[in-house]
This record gives sequence, C-alpha cells and structure tokens, in this order.
Amino acid sequence: MAIKKDFKTLLALNGFRVCGNMNQKALEQIITPNRIKRLLKEHIIERTSYQDPHISKERSQSTYRLTSHGKKITRDFLGKGNFQSGRGNERHNTTLSMEYSKLSKEEQYSAMNELDLKEYIEQQYYSLLSENNISEANELYDKMQHMSLLDLTYFQSNTKELCCIEIVTKNYNVETINLKEYTATEIIQATYTQINIY
Repeated sequence: MAIKKDFKTLLALNGFRVCGNMNQKALEQIITPNRIKRLLKEHIIERTSYQDPHISKERSQSTYRLTSHGKKITRDFLGKGNFQSGRGNERHNTTLSMEYSKLSKEEQYSAMNELDLKEYIEQQYYSLLSENNISEANELYDKMQHMSLLDLTYFQSNTKELCCIEIVTKNYNVETINLKEYTATEIIQATYTQINIY
C-alpha cells in the first residue's frame, strides 16, 4: 500500500530533505509513531547509528535517514530535488532536525537547505537582471563571491521574513562563522541563529 501524501508526511519528508537525518523525538513533533513505523516498513526511511561522546561514550545514538526509494518518493511528493546527505554528519544533522521540528508547519514547508538557498539567491540575482536593476544585480553578485551557505533557511510564518539557522561544530573556524552570518544578514537580510555543538 502506498504511503499517504498528507501534509504532515510531506513536512517529515521535507525535514529529511533539508536536515539529512531526523531522530525519533524530532519526527514525533511532526508525525505519529505509527507513521514512523509505516515509513520504515515502506523502506522510505532507515534507522542508522552514530557515536556522540557528548551523550554517551559507550552507547550509540539512533537516528533516521531517507533511503534511495525515500528520496524518490520525496522528490515526487515535494517536487524538490536538493537533499542534505544523511551520512557522516549525523550529530550535526540530528541537532538541526530538532530545530526544524520546532518550526510551525508553514515554516517547515518553506524550509530550504544549502542548495535550495544557493538557487534562491541566484534567482534573486537573475530577477534583478531581468528587471534591469543592473547596479543592484552587480552588488548582489559581488556579495555572492563571499557567501557561505546556511544549514536551514525558512520564511517566518507571521512576518514572512527570512530566518537562518546554522549548527556550528568544532570544525568551524572564525572566518567560516563570520561568512555564515554575513550571508544571512547582508546577502539575504535574514535573522541569523547560531547553535554551537562543540
């Protein structure tokens, strides 16, 4: 039996597309435990383990990711083809999914990953060119040469303003963090939230 294309399922699939991984707690903020079991049974998602010494040095942590079939279903359901990888950055991605799960339904649906954001900014640039706003287009193009894409960008449901969330790990240097904030505040005029997980 095919999985239902209801709005909550779409939001869960979009969460995987944007974040790469989602854990049980994040998923249960969006869909029921029975729907999670159904996604597993239909081979849309799969469980994976990872080590997080900040939680436990002995026990592995559990999270989920889309299967190849799940990516195809997500692409078909949402019409969006950019996916954050669910392999290798499970701690980062699962932390991001917890932030995603706190957003309103409208905000979750509008959520963009790094590749979506790149396309969004490029579209702004081409729109300026098509409207003959050449100086503004050149200014944006110059800024784009110094941008660093953000983990999660969404439209705030009440104001429709852009908001960005970046999960910062110990691998980030000061320059990278500054470029993330610059991209959010100067290039797309968004609110910037940084969550450190050293």
